[in-house]
Amino acid sequence: MPEQNIPDVIFGKDIHKKYKGFELSIPELHIKKGLAVALVGENGAGKSTLLNILSGVNRDFEGDIRYFDEQKSMAEDENDIKERLVFTAAKEYFFPDWSIEQVQNMYGILFKSFDNEHFNALYKDMELPEKNHKVSQLSDGNLMKLMLCGAFSRNTDLLILDEPSAALDPLMRDSLNKMLLNYLDEKNGRTVFFSTHNISDMEKITDYLIIMEHGQIVEKGFADELQEKYIFMHDDSELSDDIKSFLYDTTVNKKGFDGIALSTEKVNLEDKVSEIRPASLSEISLAVMKHYSRRAQGMVL
Repeated sequence: MPEQNIPDVIFGKDIHKKYKGFELSIPELHIKKGLAVALVGENGAGKSTLLNILSGVNRDFEGDIRYFDEQKSMAEDENDIKERLVFTAAKEYFFPDWSIEQVQNMYGILFKSFDNEHFNALYKDMELPEKNHKVSQLSDGNLMKLMLCGAFSRNTDLLILDEPSAALDPLMRDSLNKMLLNYLDEKNGRTVFFSTHNISDMEKITDYLIIMEHGQIVEKGFADELQEKYIFMHDDSELSDDIKSFLYDTTVNKKGFDGIALSTEKVNLEDKVSEIRPASLSEISLAVMKHYSRRAQGMVL
């Protein structure tokens, strides 16, 4: 289905937020309904700032943001919007002196759709410590597990997750992917919007990719469309200026060089390198981030 035919679960226009030495500037934002949408960028790109704004945690910004089919704003119907979405932050999400039991009770008080039994089942599956443990005693990984328990124990339409896999071990990252796929499958039209600086762990579930650099969106599109737009290449030879001129990004190593190029350059490269294949989302993300980071620094590619 063409992108323009998919309704927005979030629509943002002229979103601006300034800090000392940083500015978030997004003329238009579309988070499409029913998809797993990844927000990728290096540390400091503005991912958490944007997610804090979209979740309603940060209200000090310029711009207009609308939610769900009704196109309501936080100012008009905050309670309904927050009942229908979940937000997990990368840090400072719970009061450190709270016990796990207090966190569970808080969910039950704040959200009508919270399922206490489902929370207990997830809590057991994730092998979290006893509920009298304080939040401050939890490791980063267990803290994220606790947030995920709360998130998946509610009947919502939208998950907004800030770096959900960063502190998790490989087995739990795999479990998270399965949980997200189940969430999307359980109810038609559900949406997941998550941020990461490394898409590789969640590449298989990603439907749509947004790449940020320096507070701006620099690339976006459906996963399959981006993989048609960019190609990966490798050759065991020394990188020549002739080949480099066609590449979007390059990495030189002992075994030759790797490169990312626009697929339109394939005709100029196929007789010059030994391997050309579709680029993965991780390779595309890294190449785009490096490309725009170098442009901002005034470096020659």
